Amino acid sequence: GQEASPESILDNVTKGRNLMASFKNDLDLMEREEQELLHERFTQKERYQKLTPRTFRIVSGVVGLIFLISFTLIVKAMLDRFRFQQELQEQLLAIKQRNDELTQLAFAASHDLQEPVRKIRTFTDRLLIRQQDRLDEEGKMILSRVDYSAKKLQGMLEDISTFMSLQEENEKIQLTDTRKLWEEAIRDYANLIADTKAEIEISDLPWLELYPMQTKIMFKALLDNSLAYRKVDESPKIRISAKVVEGADLKIDHLPSLQKHYHAVTIEDNGIGFDNAFKLKVFQLFRRLHTQEDRSGKGIGLAICQRVMANHNGAIDVFAEPGRGAAFTLYFPKD
Repeated sequence: GQEASPESILDNVTKGRNLMASFKNDLDLMEREEQELLHERFTQKERYQKLTPRTFRIVSGVVGLIFLISFTLIVKAMLDRFRFQQELQEQLLAIKQRNDELTQLAFAASHDLQEPVRKIRTFTDRLLIRQQDRLDEEGKMILSRVDYSAKKLQGMLEDISTFMSLQEENEKIQLTDTRKLWEEAIRDYANLIADTKAEIEISDLPWLELYPMQTKIMFKALLDNSLAYRKVDESPKIRISAKVVEGADLKIDHLPSLQKHYHAVTIEDNGIGFDNAFKLKVFQLFRRLHTQEDRSGKGIGLAICQRVMANHNGAIDVFAEPGRGAAFTLYFPKD
């Protein structure tokens, strides 16, 4: 081939030298960028190394503070709970003590206090029989009033004993025909019903899970109430009925349970009634809306009814009007 001329060789050498210079510049640039990148990363590393202990201390402090607050709240809650349990235990002991005192009172009412009352009645009977010829009309009247008061006191003591015994709930719940219980209560008042010419109507009544003896005592108290507060010039008319009602429809403040349905057993009469604004008072012990001269009620029968219904997790309510009678309704839980 043809030999290269010195000019071409010199030109090629120059191009190669320029190319090498360009490579060197690029390498220098890459090296500087690498150094800058390494320096930047080293700077960041130093900054992070300085920042990490501080961050750790801050995080540790926050965690410690949260732990301390949580521990304090837990200790406070435990102390409050312990204090509450102590107060509750003291209240339970106080309630037990009062209950024991009431039990002693019930025993005294049914035994110790009955004895002097019986003796009073016995001695007044003896005086009326043996000294009848020596007593004038005023003396006989005084003795008869003493005997009447002693008889009434005796009945009140018996009712107190009955009321106290209802709180023990020794009886077992069983499925019972409520109509049968009403019929038994009516038979116990057969003489008074005949004397007052009372008319009693009983509609279909359900079988219920209840305390039979307690419920019969309650039925007798309600029947006694209707007969005691009858009108003077009109024979008592008493109607006993039952139906199922919705729990949501009941507006009773003292309803102890929230059942969906209730058996509502109602006894209504045409007696003298009372102002319904005082309906809560009639269930209190010895609270009477009529004077003793007007009526012979002892003021405890309806309190017994309320106690019995409380034992059944139910309630008793009343609606009355003066001169138009009263309707007492017993709400037994159905569900």
